[in-house]
Amino acid sequence: MQRMAPTMQQAATWIKRSQPREDAMGRFEDEAMPHLSDLFRTATRLVQDRARAEDVVQEVYYQAWRSFDRFESGTNCRAWLYRILFHCVNHHRANGSAFLS
Repeated sequence: MQRMAPTMQQAATWIKRSQPREDAMGRFEDEAMPHLSDLFRTATRLVQDRARAEDVVQEVYYQAWRSFDRFESGTNCRAWLYRILFHCVNHHRANGSAFLS
């Protein structure tokens, strides 16, 4: 069976699907990145180690990016990030992870 070339409409749909990723990255940078220093300061207080705080904040932003499609624009991004931060710290403490011990 011979493959047919995509129609213009199919090509436009594929292009639209690839564009939101760029839009999402811009939104993420605009909404989440301004809170980086506050999150780092809090993480440093919680884990009492600067290097581990860097690891925690990196994990927070990784998890936030992975679930950013579920973040509702117009809501409190700072509170959302702090919730992820506290969850991350508590998870590692509960599991006795070397990450925070």
